[in-house]
Amino acid sequence: MKAVIAYAHKILRIIYKLLSAKHTYQKEKGLGLRKQF
Repeated sequence: MKAVIAYAHKILRIIYKLLSAKHTYQKEKGLGLRKQF
């Protein structure tokens, strides 16, 4: 149970950081990362 809470907390921190910095989605960057993996 602690692992689930820790993982959820990590995801929420990432989302908060993205939203607070007002980052926009860049399709080309996303596609480039997908091709690497």
